Amino acid sequence: MKTLCIAPLLLVLSGGLSAQSTFGTIVGGVRDPAGAAIPRAKIVITNEGTNVSKETATGESGGYEVTSLSPGPYTVTVEAAGFQRYVQRRINLETAQILRIDVEMSVGQLTETVNVESQAPLVESETGAVSDVRTGRQMRELPLNFVRGDAFGGGIFKFMSLSPGSFRYEGASSHSFGGSRSNQNSFVMDGVTMGDQGGGQITPMQPSFESVQEMKLNMVTASAEFSNVASVTVTTKSGTNELHGSAFWQYSTGSLNARNFFQTRVPFRVYNQFGGSLGGPVMLPGYNGRNRTFFFGAFEGNRDHTQTNFNSSVPTAALRQGNFSRVTNASGALIPILDPFNNNQPFAGNIIPASRISPVSLKVQERFYPLPNFGGADLLNQNLRATVTNAPYWNHFDARGDHRFSAANSMYGRFTWRNMPTPVPEGQLPNVGLRDQLRKIRQLSVVDTHVVSPTVVNEVRFGMARHENPRQGPLSGLPIVRDLGLRGLTNTQDIRAIPVFNITGFSSITQIDFNSGPLNLFYDFIENLTIIRNKHSIKLGFNFRTGQLQNQPIPNRVFGQYDFPGTFTGFSYADFLLGIPRTTSRSTPQERVDGTNQFYAGFIQDDFKVHRNVTLNLGLRYEWMNPYSEKTGRQFSFDPRTGNLVVPSEQGLRQVSPIFPRAITVVTAAQAGFPERGLRKGDGNNFDPRIGLAWRPFGHARSVVRAGWGVYRNQLSSSTFSSTSGGGPFTSDENFTNVFTGGRPLFQFPEPFLAAGTLGAQNVTGLAVNLFNAYTTQWNFTLEQEFAGTGFRTSYLGTRSTNLLYRRNLNQPPASTTPFNNNRRPFPQYNNITFVDNGGNSMYHALQVEAERKLTRGVYYQVGWTWAKQLSHGIDSGEQGATIADAFDRSSERGDDLYLSRHRMVASYIWELPFGPGRKWGANLNRVAALLAGGWRIAGVTLFQTGQRFTPTFAGRDPSNTNTIGGRPDRTGNGNLPKSQRTLDRWFDFTAFALPPVNAGRFGNSGIGVLEGPGTSNFDLGLFKYIPFRESGRVELSLSTTNTFNHPNFGLPAANLSAPNTVGRISSLQGQDESGPRTVILGLRIEF
Repeated sequence: MKTLCIAPLLLVLSGGLSAQSTFGTIVGGVRDPAGAAIPRAKIVITNEGTNVSKETATGESGGYEVTSLSPGPYTVTVEAAGFQRYVQRRINLETAQILRIDVEMSVGQLTETVNVESQAPLVESETGAVSDVRTGRQMRELPLNFVRGDAFGGGIFKFMSLSPGSFRYEGASSHSFGGSRSNQNSFVMDGVTMGDQGGGQITPMQPSFESVQEMKLNMVTASAEFSNVASVTVTTKSGTNELHGSAFWQYSTGSLNARNFFQTRVPFRVYNQFGGSLGGPVMLPGYNGRNRTFFFGAFEGNRDHTQTNFNSSVPTAALRQGNFSRVTNASGALIPILDPFNNNQPFAGNIIPASRISPVSLKVQERFYPLPNFGGADLLNQNLRATVTNAPYWNHFDARGDHRFSAANSMYGRFTWRNMPTPVPEGQLPNVGLRDQLRKIRQLSVVDTHVVSPTVVNEVRFGMARHENPRQGPLSGLPIVRDLGLRGLTNTQDIRAIPVFNITGFSSITQIDFNSGPLNLFYDFIENLTIIRNKHSIKLGFNFRTGQLQNQPIPNRVFGQYDFPGTFTGFSYADFLLGIPRTTSRSTPQERVDGTNQFYAGFIQDDFKVHRNVTLNLGLRYEWMNPYSEKTGRQFSFDPRTGNLVVPSEQGLRQVSPIFPRAITVVTAAQAGFPERGLRKGDGNNFDPRIGLAWRPFGHARSVVRAGWGVYRNQLSSSTFSSTSGGGPFTSDENFTNVFTGGRPLFQFPEPFLAAGTLGAQNVTGLAVNLFNAYTTQWNFTLEQEFAGTGFRTSYLGTRSTNLLYRRNLNQPPASTTPFNNNRRPFPQYNNITFVDNGGNSMYHALQVEAERKLTRGVYYQVGWTWAKQLSHGIDSGEQGATIADAFDRSSERGDDLYLSRHRMVASYIWELPFGPGRKWGANLNRVAALLAGGWRIAGVTLFQTGQRFTPTFAGRDPSNTNTIGGRPDRTGNGNLPKSQRTLDRWFDFTAFALPPVNAGRFGNSGIGVLEGPGTSNFDLGLFKYIPFRESGRVELSLSTTNTFNHPNFGLPAANLSAPNTVGRISSLQGQDESGPRTVILGLRIEF
């Protein structure tokens, strides 16, 4: 009872975010044959897997409600004096579903039983929300490689693409649901968040395929329990009273797959995925866990072998020795190699004497540049062909335990463990080696449910999510630098990185930027209290969540960068051999960034049964969150009033780089009048009302009219913090420019640096000090009807996001006919100033029509069509939005969303062929014939959608004179060709666009998303054959395919008007699930 006493206080003080309960509810009414209510009837709800029961009684109006039920199959039993006992079995309750089971009692004795086998209602009858559910069985029985997706790595979340109103961003892991933007989605497993709130990306912190019980997508107007605009909730399996297990193996190889339309051969690939599961009651010596204690565990792993092909440009044997006697230009004329140490006289014979070649350069080319193996002896371009095998893999474990302490108290806990090594090649040369990357994922969820009384239930959840993703180079830098003989580097740490050499015309010796310590760590505490009083089902909830982000980037130039464009000799490689770079730079490793924040939220939701046929869903949610702050003060922002950079405190001021430009003033938050924590104010005005209506006009649950409206907050994730921490005034990148003075360079190998360098013009990021959370308003009007075993749904959906974040360059001068110069900038001491502020908007309207039949008599299907249109300011490029072209005109960025298709039809279906034992035909076949004829299943996914939008561009000029090179052109016509005229070589009419004139003093007038790309037509099909053994076992063989008919679904055309040879041409296919060339997977599965 102490928990109940403090709950109202914690509702006000506490918080959290996307966590929500996975438990469902069964409601209904009990009436006699004349329709009169039967009060005080006994209701027993029994889980058919675990035999755990919950009991209640009907109220004076004959209604009942049983909450906190795990998803799964249930039996409903009703007893009342003077009536026959009512039993309805195999009622499937979905994740977080409110399921109506109305009961009509028959007059008679309790010793008599009425058994009902009718299916539960197929339409939503109790809320105004629009949602969709995928069961684990559906995921297993649809073509598996659709689930695995591109690179077979999409996991269970690929199934979200099957829901009407769901759009997957081409070439990305983000989705839009019912008009949500990528950062407005949350992903939750067993009621605990899977990762950074507000990021919206598909997280690798997901369960194994074998562990999934259900996945629910809450798309529009969810209740006050939900924070985000859209949320995906995954429920994992628990053990039951029967011991069950599975094992599976999937195999694919390039020899089974089709060739890409634009390629000459099928890429090499050998893919294996395998795993299994086991679950049941805990049985120990002296302890029988049936009806009480259960376990479930699953393992999943994959081994994926692919190849990376290198077409590198390396120096020839002659060049390695300083012999340039056969190096010519495009006209065939010899390129003279000049000696900058001898008044730029050509070297004799165009050969650099061996004595003049730098020992450092000799060691560099020996270590990193292989000899060419392709083309003639004098070929310099792509003269090295090499293949490196990649073998990324992962291992994944899920473990879950459930225990029932008493009829009133139960608990379960789940732990997820995944390791994902990704050894892939780095850089442009095969012998740089493989990246050292090991992603580690851990998640813990513990849930306790206490039934205080049949009408009061308390639920407590604790969760932890940890995600590490360190990335390092394959080689240790200090031994390499010492071996090469390079001097003057400030870094003394032995870091896994290499020196970078850029030699124009040749493949660079380089690697990507690494990070030795990215860590995301989150803790969740959630409490929900449900109180049922007469016609009210009231739910109170509160969350507290704390997040930590650690990050330690390794600069690409930590062991120096050395650039050789050919300034001094007339040819880049000759400069390199002489050891005289034009520019060099060096970096000092940054200190670890350590950011923390806290989220708080509370909600109240009342599902009020106004009438036996009408339910109102009334809710209010409040959220408050601290901005991320860096523990050691390594955080900064920009003050547009003064042009100063702001750091939190004197501690941060002491860490400003000593070589940071003195023209830029750095002050503390107190001096600037900024809050010290996060350098921006917290947002406390986050009251979000929710309203829903469900009306059953004819009394039964087969016809429902539903509507909903709600406000949802767009929380800021760690990505906004990352953009203003660690770099800026704390950076220590020094740049050096080389010139010859008196016949000598300022520097050369082995000492390629001066005593001190410069940082150069600074690019910085700032956040508005009053930055607040954007909000989204959603509404829907829905009609649902069940007919002939199929549920039909028609919905109008609206989603409006207000005050979205967007970026603009505060240091951009106004467009002018006056040519650009630095003095025209508002803050000439800076280069670009990316400033994040509120002000963007987005508006989405959609019509969705859907028909769904649950798996009955061997047939399942779901077919959905969506018409949608979304206008917004800028493209959806994450939490901070896009950087607008004209910093003074945000309205010019308004246009069609680039990722949504105007029309989208998606269907998924399963057909168990009606042959063999237990089927319509062939029930009396002999054993051999039955084995051959029975157990066949066809499953598939079909997708048709119109093309995504895209925008024409140009490059290479600055017509606005704002130092903005490139942008959108002028639009002089429509640009979209009639569909009959669209070809791969000319998809759109690029003559309808023109480059703005030089010195026009303005930006191009073309809008965003004015052109339509190719649509998608795709079938994924699978053929499955199962062979039963013993009582409940089966072996299943499968052959499944994506893009079964190998229809080429083309990608977007080139849209750069400044490249006349390629503009309008299509040269690539869409991503795997939208769909690339046909792929084939063979599968074997065993269940018992």
